[in-house]
Amino acid sequence: MMAESAQGSGSGQNASDLELFEQYLNEGLDLDMPGRGDLREGVIVEIRPSELLVNVGSKRDGVVPQSDLAKLDPAFVKGLREGQTVDVVVAKQPEDDGVFLLSMADALQQRDWLIAQQLLESGEITTHKVLSYNKGGLTVEFNHLRGFVPASHIIDMPRNLSEDQRRDEFEVRIGQEMRLKVIEVDPKRRRLVMSQMLAEREYRSAMKEDLFKKLAVGDVVKAPSAVCDRLAPLSISAAWTVSYMSVRSALAPSVTRAKR
Repeated sequence: MMAESAQGSGSGQNASDLELFEQYLNEGLDLDMPGRGDLREGVIVEIRPSELLVNVGSKRDGVVPQSDLAKLDPAFVKGLREGQTVDVVVAKQPEDDGVFLLSMADALQQRDWLIAQQLLESGEITTHKVLSYNKGGLTVEFNHLRGFVPASHIIDMPRNLSEDQRRDEFEVRIGQEMRLKVIEVDPKRRRLVMSQMLAEREYRSAMKEDLFKKLAVGDVVKAPSAVCDRLAPLSISAAWTVSYMSVRSALAPSVTRAKR
């Protein structure tokens, strides 16, 4: 009798749990509700005069306000279309109006932090434009972020300079493209540190190795006169003749091969 009672009680509990689950689904609650700070892919539902309406995969849409769109490249904003997939960050969860507040500007930066972390882990060398400088080094473009190259990681940067000389050295580099390697990524502190010195060292080593693989017995590598002051003789083997070659000459675009 007691067993039957317990069994009946268990069945009733299971039925109750099933009813609650069905009620949960019927009420339209989302099992994958985006949280504040989440990076999501959304689809533009409607382009309004002062905002974008974006669906982020939940049962509620979100809006990207004009104040956020103003932070983006005007050409990029002008090119947005309904039905287009875009990255957004949840800036604020829904309240009474049931609408998420979203940010595309934060999403673009968050994507860039992920890219920076991938570059840190892979060690890949990338090229970036110098935008400005401060007392400690150079500021470079990194998509929607800014990277920092300390003075100690800039090649051909003289030491023991006066403030004016140091500023002159930085200014001549503005607008230049640099090969850089990511050496530190800290989104919370907004630190993205890069090194030209390490990037060039690895790049030149790889290029020198590649050049050596292409050389044949008797080849003569000619370096342009502009880099002759940097050239140094290298001995590869007794069977090879390589005249006055250095890493710098190996990287020069005008290096040619001449047969004797």
